[in-house]
Amino acid sequence: MAPHTYPLSATVYIISDVHLVSDCDVIMDKMIDWLNQYGSTADAIYIIGDLFDYWIGDRCIQRYPLFFKALFEQTRRCPIYFMPGNRDFLLSKSLLSQYGVVKIADPTTIQHGTQNYLLTHGDLLCSDDIAYQWLRFFLQNRITIALFNFLPYVIKRYITESLRSQSRQITLSKSALTMSANEATTLALANKYQVSNLIHGHVHCLEQKKIDASDSTQVFVLDSWEHQVNHCVISSQGIKLTSN
Repeated sequence: MAPHTYPLSATVYIISDVHLVSDCDVIMDKMIDWLNQYGSTADAIYIIGDLFDYWIGDRCIQRYPLFFKALFEQTRRCPIYFMPGNRDFLLSKSLLSQYGVVKIADPTTIQHGTQNYLLTHGDLLCSDDIAYQWLRFFLQNRITIALFNFLPYVIKRYITESLRSQSRQITLSKSALTMSANEATTLALANKYQVSNLIHGHVHCLEQKKIDASDSTQVFVLDSWEHQVNHCVISSQGIKLTSN
């Protein structure tokens, strides 16, 4: 897959794990403010998963009319790319395209000037959490998705809320190490795509680190907006994590 290519002068913003609940949510106000503040200077915006707290079908758009209006207005100024996360992988390409948003694969590579960056939501990097990886494989299987989409919305919501409740209980019993991105898995992915910079979310912490012995591979981790409004910016000045 060819990388998304930008000149060194371009400014690219990356966000993850916003977890929007509805138009009436406090985080929604923060998201609109963020678009107004940074959208005018952006040459591209990448949302790398879990924009929504959950998405169980396109009927969910009824909770976000104001947000999708703001999103559409922003796409007139610069392109917006959406990478599915574990909470919103059912968000359809066709609905996004109606609002000018382009759905992209996980992972996706950006070439900015002479530097390459790999974007991934991050849940695949948590390879120590074997139970989660099996659940992810089952839930995101095409057959499972087809069967789920066939169900009435009320039943889909009940199933989703039940799974989320069970997930919260199971998470309490897991160690932080189990739920963290495995460094060997992360390095293997960076090497596979021949990049020295990898950006991901999912694990809900704001962090910049180097993960190989030669200190040549850098990882930039985005936090949940429930903790802090944060983003990663790539510009002529390099790459930086920023929080408000």
